[in-house]
Amino acid sequence: MQPISDKKIIFCKWNGCAEYGMQKAFESMGYEVESVTYAFNGADYSGECLELLGKAFDCNKYEFAFSQNYIPIVGRVCKIYKIPYISWVMDSPAYHLYSDSIKSPYNYIFIFDRMLYEQFEGDNPGHIFYQPLATCVDIWDATKMDGSTYGKYDADVSFVGSMYIKECHYDEVNDLPVYLKGYLDGLIEAQLNVYGYNFLEDVLDEAKAIEFAEYAKWTQADDYRHDYKGVVAGIYLGQKCAQLERLRIADLLMTSGYDFKLYTNSPLSEKYDRINQGVVGYYNEMPLVFRGSKINLNITSKSIRSGLPLRMFDIMGAGGFCITNYQTELPNFFEIGKDIAVYESIPHLKELIDYYLKHEDERIEITRNGYEKVKKYHTYDVALRRMIGTVLR
Repeated sequence: MQPISDKKIIFCKWNGCAEYGMQKAFESMGYEVESVTYAFNGADYSGECLELLGKAFDCNKYEFAFSQNYIPIVGRVCKIYKIPYISWVMDSPAYHLYSDSIKSPYNYIFIFDRMLYEQFEGDNPGHIFYQPLATCVDIWDATKMDGSTYGKYDADVSFVGSMYIKECHYDEVNDLPVYLKGYLDGLIEAQLNVYGYNFLEDVLDEAKAIEFAEYAKWTQADDYRHDYKGVVAGIYLGQKCAQLERLRIADLLMTSGYDFKLYTNSPLSEKYDRINQGVVGYYNEMPLVFRGSKINLNITSKSIRSGLPLRMFDIMGAGGFCITNYQTELPNFFEIGKDIAVYESIPHLKELIDYYLKHEDERIEITRNGYEKVKKYHTYDVALRRMIGTVLR
């Protein structure tokens, strides 16, 4: 592909896992990329970030600023300097979208989850867009197994990701009244049995959400939109759903006779020592896990309401066979049973694992189809060119 610009851009980083892959994609397009990295805990009013960006903007001319996920302080500084700011929201919940700063005319916010996009696009019409995720197939292709790693990552089934132990804020809330905890636990259990429709926010009672937020001692800045149902459903209930689903799947698979490996930095009990391999490097080890495993699991957090998570694209783009839970947007991009396998309950997941472990030819064909589709349609250079074209048209 021909470079689309010889201009400079500034990449505002907070150590997100996809940043390196996206920077390489920008460079392949002919951009000179200057990076600014800072602590993410200053996302709203960081004096350090303000100083770093201010100095950079005073000394250089950038075509635009970019970040993985939307960062309010970057939006505020770009508005002052009248520089376009492109952000690609790749996580949910995306709490900083509630900030009034998203309304800046210099913001161009791309959101991977269609339901999340529909929730916020009216806050800045013409500046908030839907853009599914992608991955760095070229980097995965260049990551080769050598003598020291060959066979190390072999497994029947693997899962790479958080078990939502430390991240589960629901578990940090103490002294909930019995009736309120019972109500919320009931919603969580109901959601765990439904795939393809995230109803937590829709059915959560507003008064109970406000009451829970008080016990959680949750507050937000005055310049943030107050959405108790959205915050409680996404940050608290959705993450508890993710924790329970992942632990229940791990419990099932570790007792089902499979060679099952779990790659996580979550603090787990000794019960999981036999399967827990610890954390793996995102760029140098993770693709080897995906290729070495006969089956790789994607278990989408319930806080992602309709979209497809990064892990799914990473598995397929690295040449791994993927079984994922059903998401409503999935059939828009992949053919179930041809590009990817999809489960609709935990018992169904076990049935699929049993089937594809016995049908290697089908598994290999699906792996190949998924890889080719991701390589053609869902790489960072394809997605970023589309976003840049939208902003600079």
